[in-house]
Amino acid sequence: MDLIALITDYGLPVLFACTTICCIGIPMPGLSLALVAAGSFAKRAEWGLLAVVFGAVGAAVVGDLLGFWMARLAGSERVFRWADRLGLRKALRKALDYQARVQGPSIFLTRWLVPLGPWVNFNCGISNYAQTKFLAWSLAGQSFWVILYVIPGYFFQDSVQRLLEVMGTLGWASLATLLLALLSWRLYQLKKSGPIT
Repeated sequence: MDLIALITDYGLPVLFACTTICCIGIPMPGLSLALVAAGSFAKRAEWGLLAVVFGAVGAAVVGDLLGFWMARLAGSERVFRWADRLGLRKALRKALDYQARVQGPSIFLTRWLVPLGPWVNFNCGISNYAQTKFLAWSLAGQSFWVILYVIPGYFFQDSVQRLLEVMGTLGWASLATLLLALLSWRLYQLKKSGPIT
């Protein structure tokens, strides 16, 4: 599925629907790049820049809140039963413990690390994290994410194809950097806890 072609053909409603779906936790490959293209369309006066930015931020926050409330309504017992069936209870417990320690900043940071965002939404929902705090961090993070991608598309619309290539590469480089940082941190913790036998 070529998301940019869908958005080109059907407009902002598709962009907003895909953004919401992605933030709930259903993978939507190319969504960040579609935001760059939407910025380009806004520059060509096909769509208004404010409509793109506010609409995408609103759709993303709605998706975050839907994930948050799905987990809240399911309740931690049900979520832990599902985790047991999948053999993920320990991983879920670790994620909840981490969320309790880091709280707000993890919500902000994972808004633009899309694959992680929905899991933080679920964690916040089942851990009874305050909805108003969640909403504030989600709004800040989603605003940053949307602006990070829409504005370059708007200002560099003449070379949007090249920009899409560069930003796609930057997305993979960011993921690689994050994984390297996590691995380094884990190795540091192992070294600090004693020699590996």
